[in-house]
Amino acid sequence: MDPIRYSVTMPIANSTGRSDVDVYREIDVRYDTVEALGFDTVFNLEHHFGDYIMCPDTMLLHAYVAARTERIRLSNAIIVAPWHNPIRLAEQIAMVDLLSDGRTLPGLGRGNAVHEHENLGINPEESRARFDESVEVLQLALTGEEFSYEGPFHSYHNIELRPRPNRTITLGGAATSPGTAERLGTKGLHLIIGNIGQPVSQSRSALEGYQAAAVAAGHDLSQLEAMYHGLAYVGDTDEQAYEDLLRVVPAQLDAQARFYEVAKNRWKNVKGYEFQSEAAAGYQAMVDMPTDLLRLFLDGHFVGSPETVARRIRTFVDFGYNHISFYCEWGGTIPVERELETFRRIMEDVVPIVPEVEPWQFDEMALLG
Repeated sequence: MDPIRYSVTMPIANSTGRSDVDVYREIDVRYDTVEALGFDTVFNLEHHFGDYIMCPDTMLLHAYVAARTERIRLSNAIIVAPWHNPIRLAEQIAMVDLLSDGRTLPGLGRGNAVHEHENLGINPEESRARFDESVEVLQLALTGEEFSYEGPFHSYHNIELRPRPNRTITLGGAATSPGTAERLGTKGLHLIIGNIGQPVSQSRSALEGYQAAAVAAGHDLSQLEAMYHGLAYVGDTDEQAYEDLLRVVPAQLDAQARFYEVAKNRWKNVKGYEFQSEAAAGYQAMVDMPTDLLRLFLDGHFVGSPETVARRIRTFVDFGYNHISFYCEWGGTIPVERELETFRRIMEDVVPIVPEVEPWQFDEMALLG
């Protein structure tokens, strides 16, 4: 089995009404632990205007963390590109990359929350075009060469990025469908896929389409990362892990549904968000489902005993994902001490046995969120 990168997705969530200052005081111990345990990367998420995720500026956070850490890479899952001036974003990436000695892995997406677009002055129907423009500008700027660009939203004339990066920086892009994954492969971006309700078969077909498109466009797959992000929790037994989480999962799902205004289906009639609109009713049903059916939700994630979690990881590794990231906060619903324990158990009890175990046979009904 080829070497796999193992990482942590760290949203900075606050679904239980704690004070924001207390949540932020836990950032240091999280990064210190992840660095000491040997994880490859930490991913942060950009969100605004709510306690679902309280990280409005991932690059600012990375500048802080760069001074505190020495090894771990700093990534985004994601920066919402349509909300940023692309050249300003390129400047931030270049600065943090130099300050961290080359440890940035910029991840971009177009954003799903309609109210965030609206309150930041961006028409969500423009998000795909703005994303594409941002990628084009960033790829030009990060070469360090002088360039000009005329786009539908931004224009630049005879400018160069300073400070210049001292290495090639490849961007990552988030996909929620096989079609989007193929577009990212054509552009030569790293692939970022999270479990947002798609069945296992779609995660596999998205990766296959991405790889085929990248090869067709002349990109070297050995230089690209295919990253899968999943919720994670490790217990002594499957039953103990499930029982621990069944007490907190409803609060996490409810916080997410409220933030995205799922009950209102804010994506309805918004061009470009047909996938999200079609998924809204199913997600709301999951929020309201009884406890016994919530087990189906947990069945679709990296949850259980060390062996079970290893087998579920092995499934995605066998698909061809070469980078697995674990979201262990569960919306901020579990104590940080338990989150840190899951970090430890992943690296000490799970990762070493992944090459030895048989892949998990997922039920297509399992990946519900």
